Amino acid sequence: MKKIFVPALLLGLVLPVTVNANTASEPWKPYGDAYDMVVCTHCLSAAIAMQQLITAYEHSSTCEQIENYPDYIAMKERFKQNAMTDAYAYDVPEAGVFLDTYLDQLGQAICREKKDATICFEHSLCACTAGYYAYIVKSATGLIDRADCTPCPQGGISKENSYSITDCYLPSGTMGSDDLGDFMYTKDCYYQE
Repeated sequence: MKKIFVPALLLGLVLPVTVNANTASEPWKPYGDAYDMVVCTHCLSAAIAMQQLITAYEHSSTCEQIENYPDYIAMKERFKQNAMTDAYAYDVPEAGVFLDTYLDQLGQAICREKKDATICFEHSLCACTAGYYAYIVKSATGLIDRADCTPCPQGGISKENSYSITDCYLPSGTMGSDDLGDFMYTKDCYYQE
């Protein structure tokens, strides 16, 4: 069963996520663990909603002003409450506490550093297992529509928590063949876009 995190575009709403804690072949790390599922799902949802709100205000306001707007503060509070509700439902209250402290940093990075929901992967709040990388699907507006873990191409490998296809590589010693015959890679060959 392949898990796909689909963050809702409505503020404060998190869609259900498939969880299968007993399947070691799942691409998401650590295979549906409740703590990581709650953290990742809420991080992606919060990042998307924060980016939408910040984008709406950034042409007329500074980041410090946006962070003090009542609707921004209310949105963060809704995410904190949702995260705590899910954390208690999955019996991982520490996941909710962690997200509570992280939301301010997340908002600041999105506004001041022009980050988007990929920050959830960059900070290891969402992670793919080795051999997979984070496949991010963005809409025409640049917002993330979907995040998934997808296998490295051509049987390549990657380290755990890879969030770019360029993290995938064929290791030294890998055999291959083409029209000219058989060959062996003499060093790690990384995928290039």
